[in-house]
Amino acid sequence: LPADENGFITFASFNKPSKMNGAVLDVWSEIMRTVPDARLILKFKTYLDSPQIGQKLLGRFRQNGISPERIPLLSAEDRFHDHLARYHQADIGLDTFPFSGATTTFQALWMGVPVISLAGETFISRAAGSLLHQVGLGDLTVNTPKAYVDCARDLAGNLEQLRTPRAHLR
Repeated sequence: LPADENGFITFASFNKPSKMNGAVLDVWSEIMRTVPDARLILKFKTYLDSPQIGQKLLGRFRQNGISPERIPLLSAEDRFHDHLARYHQADIGLDTFPFSGATTTFQALWMGVPVISLAGETFISRAAGSLLHQVGLGDLTVNTPKAYVDCARDLAGNLEQLRTPRAHLR
């Protein structure tokens, strides 16, 4: 686990920034308050090089009292293998809502990174939850923002629970 080497939990989302709406960023900020030593890596191709996008995201975290130094923005047109290797930096994936991840969830799970998802009422808001259910991690799909934060906090506090998917998901 990256947490074993770093001494802190690293959350990650490699979803498209347009999915990172205010509600998502507010919930992620609450997670960062609840797990005060954690980091949150955000990555999506080269989009986060754009000052308008990167600063907008970091500005919302700053507004919510979270230091931008805790939110590394990765920006690269990685080859597929290199992109997947970036998941070696992450302990826990955070899904976006109401437009959940599909490809990003597949990739995180393939790399042994469990993903927390907030289920909604529409097909696209339940895609990640469906994937999690199929790999035996259905308990990481929650129904409220509070449950999302609680799930992230609880999972971050249980490194043994993180080791099993890391070793066996693929």
